[in-house]
Amino acid sequence: MDSVEELERQLLKNTSSYINNTDHIKKAISFAEHAHYGQKRRSGEEYMVHPLRVALILAELYADEESIIAGLLHDVVEDTEVTLKDIEDNFGSDVALLVDGLTKLRKLPKGTGWEGAQKENLRKLFLSAAEDPRVIIVKLADRLHNMRTIQYLPPDKQKRVAKETLDVYAPLAHRLGVYRIRWELEDLAFKTLYPEQYEYISALVNQKLKGQKEVIREAKAKIEETLAARGMKGTVEGRVKHLYSVYTKMLTQNKTIDEIFDLVGLRLILDTEEECYVALGLVHSLWPPIPGRLKDYIALPKPNFYQSLHTTVIGPRGLPLEVQIRTWQMHEVAEYGVAAHWAYKEGVSPKSDLERINWLKQVFAFEDEKVKSTDEITRAVMDTLKEEILVFTPKGDVISLPKGATVLDFAYRIHTEIGHHTVGARVNGGWVPLDKELEMGDRVEVVTSKNRSGPSLEWLDFVKTAHAADKINNWFRKRDRQELLEDSRKMLEDPLKKYGLTYQEFIDMLKAKNVNIENAILNLIKNQSSLDSVLKNLGVVVAEPVEETVDTAVATKPALSPNSVIGVPYRLAKCCSPLPPEEIVGIVESGHGIVVHAATCKNVNNASKTIALTWDQLQGSKNKDGYSVDIKITAKDRLGLLADIGSVFAVTGLNIEKVTVQRKQKVEQLKIIVQVKMRNVDDFQMLFNKLSEMPEIIEVTKGKQ
Repeated sequence: MDSVEELERQLLKNTSSYINNTDHIKKAISFAEHAHYGQKRRSGEEYMVHPLRVALILAELYADEESIIAGLLHDVVEDTEVTLKDIEDNFGSDVALLVDGLTKLRKLPKGTGWEGAQKENLRKLFLSAAEDPRVIIVKLADRLHNMRTIQYLPPDKQKRVAKETLDVYAPLAHRLGVYRIRWELEDLAFKTLYPEQYEYISALVNQKLKGQKEVIREAKAKIEETLAARGMKGTVEGRVKHLYSVYTKMLTQNKTIDEIFDLVGLRLILDTEEECYVALGLVHSLWPPIPGRLKDYIALPKPNFYQSLHTTVIGPRGLPLEVQIRTWQMHEVAEYGVAAHWAYKEGVSPKSDLERINWLKQVFAFEDEKVKSTDEITRAVMDTLKEEILVFTPKGDVISLPKGATVLDFAYRIHTEIGHHTVGARVNGGWVPLDKELEMGDRVEVVTSKNRSGPSLEWLDFVKTAHAADKINNWFRKRDRQELLEDSRKMLEDPLKKYGLTYQEFIDMLKAKNVNIENAILNLIKNQSSLDSVLKNLGVVVAEPVEETVDTAVATKPALSPNSVIGVPYRLAKCCSPLPPEEIVGIVESGHGIVVHAATCKNVNNASKTIALTWDQLQGSKNKDGYSVDIKITAKDRLGLLADIGSVFAVTGLNIEKVTVQRKQKVEQLKIIVQVKMRNVDDFQMLFNKLSEMPEIIEVTKGKQ
């Protein structure tokens, strides 16, 4: 193992090859040593190995000076008495920001657990990346060294770290185009998580390589001879697919090792783009190409800037052979990703270079980040890390989307307003539904209409990107806020009259006192505050209530109608058909009053404003005839089934109001919706028990959901 002194010399040597003055790096080494050697828990020697190794990995990527310094100092705030202010005073605000993004949170709520802590730390990392994406590069170097030394961790922690590496950090490396780090992260995590499969795949690949070494040598010599004959200079080298990639291809595509054509191959590295296309023609003149295996990533680069020509041919001795063709600049980008040309670009900082990457803008451009939950932010980032597809607009612009994305995801990626007003789409010239999943190379044309008021809630059921879901939810939140104010006017106008106030005067008073109007109104509607108390806080002298009225949060008893709640009409939701004594909540719908749902109804989770209710609050709720309820029955079809089901309702004393039947011919099933009057959940339970005795009944549920 190299000593700290040897690692320091190596780091200064490597960085001096592309950084003119390494004085700041020397200062950072000294600063880190002073901080770490002051620790009593371990020797400074032990502490310094990791940051030096991280800095060396960054130097291999040609990372800039600030990133190298952040790599050296990324643990000092977490492990020593050094503060971020100390780092900022010595190395500037950019380095302090990078170190802050890499420093784990110290104070977390009790019971957060390891998984919860990791989510919070990821959230912190991603929010820091929104300000300076270089923090991701430093974090990848940190994680790579952690994985190289993972054998020193307890077995259970090894598994957790390896899984997180596969789920988060390897995809991040892929999206940044840092393939060298990605491949090593994947193989190290693969070996940790699935050691038996790792050894099996390793043995298969080694055995396969023995039989193909001579083929590779023969093909290499033939290409070099052909290039020389054309007066072209190029480097031809062999390449082997890394083990985790082989494993996933065998697993997901159900292939044997013999069916993986790109297990081994050749890479041609040339000087110019034109030479790449000439070389492609030469390769195809030597061996016949396999149809459908040509990929031109030069004309159509991947979102992470990867460029290369890929073709698979029937090579020497009739064996499939993949050939990759690229320029030296493309090769550097393929190996080192966005960091590849930092050392060679004059007058352009790595930070500004990274900020031009579209996908980073999309990932880290969080709206209202202060109110975004950890899961929402993590979901937005993970959504971007999925395998991508490239599709085209009618003008030929390229749009990157995660695999499985729909037409509607495409529309929202183009522009939020286009998504909101989408009414149809054509893919490759043919009309398709909005939930159509797109494929690589599709040409998509979105049709919009000004007459469409906005998105539909059903869209949330099939959009695949967090970006589209966020835009749809934001639209409904904004609409709900507007409707809340409209509904509150109807609910508060009469109660305010007894105080001699109009609704607008009340709103103006809230504004004058800098009160959050929406929160104040929502609390009134939910009975969490009374109108009297709100007015007193606004300085209004509240008179003693008149004898014939009862002071409530919003309205008086006489104002309530036979089928109303706090002065507003209500109806029972069809999706869940609540019955006493189930817990219930209300959802305010503009123009429809209040819709009463069971508290457990899944539609309640999608509502931005709900009202806590009791059955006693529902005027006219004590209906002797009961409530109109929808019962959904799924059953195997047979002759006379409907008549037998009807007799069960008759025996239980329930009066059927309406029956709807749908037949599923392929599975020979019936879906029956029965509208019936019920008084409480006991009535439903009695019916459920009777129907469940029938062997044909598959499912009986209350409501249509």
